[in-house]
Amino acid sequence: MLDTRNREERYRDLAEECRRLAASASSSQMQKRYLLLAQDYRWLTDLNMTGRFPPPWRIVETPHGFAVDDATGQQLGVFYGRADPNIAGHTGFLTIEEARQMAVDFARLPELLERTSGLEHRRGSAEHRGKRATERLPEGSQSADRTR
Repeated sequence: MLDTRNREERYRDLAEECRRLAASASSSQMQKRYLLLAQDYRWLTDLNMTGRFPPPWRIVETPHGFAVDDATGQQLGVFYGRADPNIAGHTGFLTIEEARQMAVDFARLPELLERTSGLEHRRGSAEHRGKRATERLPEGSQSADRTR
């Protein structure tokens, strides 16, 4: 289980990822949705609720969109869309394809968190190992990097 500080960092990372996705969104509606997700993750940073929604998160198709449930069946989000892109565009709704993509991206967030926290952990361990290795070099000797 992650400690409180790591959870906050992971939620901050998710908020940043949602802001990045908003910048590259194909429509203004998708951009607004990703920005709302970013706000939610900033809110979760403050609430510190990491353990409440265990992965894996799965996508459940509903009559007019998609829902995302956690491993316990708790519904975490619903993304509605319109089948006709013309109607969706005129009414400000997502298309069914945009709703599906939002649900897919949302459901992948725990996986992305695991990857980013794993990279940070490995990076920190490598830096620590490198520091220990240079501390053990006898005085006057050079590291392998300097001799090349």
